[in-house]
Amino acid sequence: MTVRSDQYASARLLDPTRVMGGSPLHGFVIAIPNADRFYAISVNGSLSPSTIADLALQATDDFTNRDNPASPDLYWWRDGVLEVIRPQGDQIELPPELQALISPD
Repeated sequence: MTVRSDQYASARLLDPTRVMGGSPLHGFVIAIPNADRFYAISVNGSLSPSTIADLALQATDDFTNRDNPASPDLYWWRDGVLEVIRPQGDQIELPPELQALISPD
């Protein structure tokens, strides 16, 4: 899910279920690179590390090259709790609990 050109898009981080139409059991991986951008993907067995890496690349590019930067980080949202995932260059160290929920590449 992508929300663009909404000046409050990044605020969707607080409760992504309002734009995602519900909450999957294991939450979402979210990026808010700019105030007007929100990206979210459901955490499920079809989510892969490469999909998360693609999201991180998009977030970094938007954060660096677009107006109103918010955060270059990713967030794992579960039932209102956020865990920050900080990409380090091309490397993304996922929390072990998240790693166990996604499919291998």
